[in-house]
Amino acid sequence: MSRDDLSNIIEHTRFGFVKYEKDKIIIKEGQQCNRLYFLTDGIISIKNSSDNNSYSIEEDIHAPYIFNMEYLFGLTQKFPSTYKAITTCNLIVIDKEEILKLSDEFFIFKINMFNLLSTQSQKLIGKPWRKHPNSTRATIIRFIKDHCIYPAGKKIFKINMQTLADQINDGRLNVSRELNKMKDENLILLYRGGFEIPALEHLLM
Repeated sequence: MSRDDLSNIIEHTRFGFVKYEKDKIIIKEGQQCNRLYFLTDGIISIKNSSDNNSYSIEEDIHAPYIFNMEYLFGLTQKFPSTYKAITTCNLIVIDKEEILKLSDEFFIFKINMFNLLSTQSQKLIGKPWRKHPNSTRATIIRFIKDHCIYPAGKKIFKINMQTLADQINDGRLNVSRELNKMKDENLILLYRGGFEIPALEHLLM
């Protein structure tokens, strides 16, 4: 964008500047998605749960980050996740009406928004065509990666062995064996009812 465009946006767009202290809930799952949230500073935790609440995943995301732009429009216009401040966080908030105005007035804004939505759509379309994992470990890693928003950083999976085995269509003993091997290799922290991945990028190497 040109300097004049940026000045025009700042002058005519209503921005909200919000600060959340550590451990405060920013957005709850199911809340109406009628605003766009930009995390400009800090770390948040994003929690997602399965439809039957048999397992959940929490992951830490560092700024900068945009909250669920795809849920501003379409069939479901509610946040699918719960967002919590891990550190003090600063956010810019823009109402949906302002987003529509920006997309009408600034072509570059519209293109960037389309690019973000198209990239997500293309990734989802490509998922069924990937090579199927050929081992229990590879299948567990695929399950983990598919359920994470960002392929790096800390992740907490609250899921028992049997549920994980059912999800990847494998035996509980095989799943237990592989998770304990990952623990011995310092890739995960294993505990009753789930496991923690300190750095997902190391597991995906």
